[in-house]
Amino acid sequence: MSIKNRIWDELFWAKVCILCIQRYTSWHRRYNRWYETFIALTASFGAFGFLYDHLAPLFSTLVIGFVSVAKAIFPSLIQKEEELSSLDVISDFYVAYMMNLERLYYNYQNKLFDKDADINDHLAAEHFFMLKESECEKQSRMNKLLRKISDKEHSFLNNEATDYVNRVYFNKYEDERNNKSM
Repeated sequence: MSIKNRIWDELFWAKVCILCIQRYTSWHRRYNRWYETFIALTASFGAFGFLYDHLAPLFSTLVIGFVSVAKAIFPSLIQKEEELSSLDVISDFYVAYMMNLERLYYNYQNKLFDKDADINDHLAAEHFFMLKESECEKQSRMNKLLRKISDKEHSFLNNEATDYVNRVYFNKYEDERNNKSM
């Protein structure tokens, strides 16, 4: 095993996790806001709709009742804010985890552990596996809280992480390529 490659893979994975959690919580919070807005508007329609039609309160009550029952039966439709907040904590962990991996890579690459390559590899591997141990429980919790990520979303996240790695670590900026081709 090449410790350098293993650190690279883990850096990439950490970036994908960060992006995934951020996009996932953003979408679900948007759904939650739409749901709450829909309930409020429907209740308002029922409360003030009697001025136009005596059946408006009945219809709004039926709609609110149906939506509330659907939420209770299918909790994956609307994810609780507590779960989304737990995902925020996991995202914060992955940001710190990624910074620690970057520091580890920097120390490894510049042989700050030891000038001897074998000892440098060994010490970097020890640090890496200590970091990786701290990540295992978070990964399990994240998998439980992320209900569904589509293949299209996986592909998008991988492309975003690849672009990030290219920009940050290989200094490949899209604007530079566009300017040079003109």
